[in-house]
Amino acid sequence: MDQQQRHEWKQAHPEIALLKADDREGLRRYLVGLGLLEPQETVLAVDKAGEGNMNCTLRVRTDQRSWIVKQSRPWVEKYPHLDAPWDRILSEARFYLLTSVAPHLARRMPKLMELDPTSRVLVLEDIGAASDFTGIYQKDELPVEVARELTTWLSQLHALPFQPSARASLTNRPMRRLNHTHMFHLPLIPGAGPDLDAITAGLGQVARDLAADNSYVAAVRALGETYLADGQALLHGDFFPGSWLNSPAGLKVIDPEFAFFGPPEFDLGVLLAHLYLGDQPERIHQACLEAYSPGQNFEDRQVLRFCGVEIMRRLLGVAQLPLHAGLARKRQLLAFSRQLVSGADPLQTADLLARPFWSARLTNTGEDPSETLRA
Repeated sequence: MDQQQRHEWKQAHPEIALLKADDREGLRRYLVGLGLLEPQETVLAVDKAGEGNMNCTLRVRTDQRSWIVKQSRPWVEKYPHLDAPWDRILSEARFYLLTSVAPHLARRMPKLMELDPTSRVLVLEDIGAASDFTGIYQKDELPVEVARELTTWLSQLHALPFQPSARASLTNRPMRRLNHTHMFHLPLIPGAGPDLDAITAGLGQVARDLAADNSYVAAVRALGETYLADGQALLHGDFFPGSWLNSPAGLKVIDPEFAFFGPPEFDLGVLLAHLYLGDQPERIHQACLEAYSPGQNFEDRQVLRFCGVEIMRRLLGVAQLPLHAGLARKRQLLAFSRQLVSGADPLQTADLLARPFWSARLTNTGEDPSETLRA
């Protein structure tokens, strides 16, 4: 939405309480109305909570307590010129409700305290001072125990059994279509995304070369259709270091706004892609794979494909990362993406999980794909 469209939307929806960080009194009245604050409570501070892109997320501190208040609007908060599904906060709330039946999963997420469906607002437990794990893009190493715990949580999430009615309650199609566009489509259309040469000089030409590989583009498009298809497993949908928090209460997982029932290989592929983007050592990859227990009909080859696409979209798409990487490294990662998406041998799941992920052989070169990254 442009500025005029946002203004017109606000005028057309006077019933919506639009939350603002600089309106303490308005936030206080709003939370009192929800029954979360006492009328006499004083709001001491309102701060932005985290570095998320999609929503308005605020930490509201009073003289008695603290809440995280999260609101979705029909635009992307960080990029307000981009439209976004307004109901995404309702899908996120549904994820919290579905996982609340599994204490071993729920304890690794903030508690859902309140949902205001009219204003599309979630109120969540404030887990306190916490930092995410995006430092891995700047040469931090993900602790092995964190890698294991993250992948164990993901494996347990994917293993949760649900009735068809529960799966039908969280299709999250608008958010899936949005993510599909930015993951499987726009990054491979030259000029449709950000100015890549402004990000890394020379990256634009590398992107154009990749987009000219018709077999790669076709494989990415086909994988996008798999992403859009409904599946049996409950997915987080955006399982990357920005959604993992190191808090005083231990590891927490946040921001399941892209959640849906789909292929479990997607979440695992995204996780592994960010280990590559963060240049994590082999033992971290191995720890993740050892901790993940694949279910029936799990396709290890799909993990490789989704991993490759996530690497590509994070280098060429709108959702850029604070990578400590120059053109040579990005060129290597994109070559690696090409191999993973369209060149790797199918492996038995047991073989994949029994050894370092990067050791999959490639049919088109006969080489270890890690050599692409080390060249």
